[in-house]
Amino acid sequence: MRTKEKLALALLAGMAIVGPANPNLYAQQNKSPPAYVISNIYVTDPSGYKKFIDAVPATLVPYHASFLVRGGRTEAFAGEDPQRIVVITFQSMEDAVRWRRSAEYLKVKELALTSARDISSYAVEGVAPQQY
Repeated sequence: MRTKEKLALALLAGMAIVGPANPNLYAQQNKSPPAYVISNIYVTDPSGYKKFIDAVPATLVPYHASFLVRGGRTEAFAGEDPQRIVVITFQSMEDAVRWRRSAEYLKVKELALTSARDISSYAVEGVAPQQY
């Protein structure tokens, strides 16, 4: 096999591996800005909240979304200390809004109502890839 053919095959293999792993690759190809759902959640019952945590990922699949932040350590620079921060990335604002209003998510959200409450939760449109 010639060098150019090997290089082409290596590039195709890389695209096949990286493409599915990056949910925003399609959005970047279409030049649409990604969107993020950002929530600050006050958990009142950690054991009850775990059921919600376990159920949410399946609701994200149809919207090609993934977690960027899911709890973890925080540092407040201004204002009050956050509680539990969650950031989910979507390919577009439309996908973020459709997910949050979807029957699948609303059903799962019922699991959280007795164990947590949103202090704040919103979607924000990111910067379009051509603007980086």
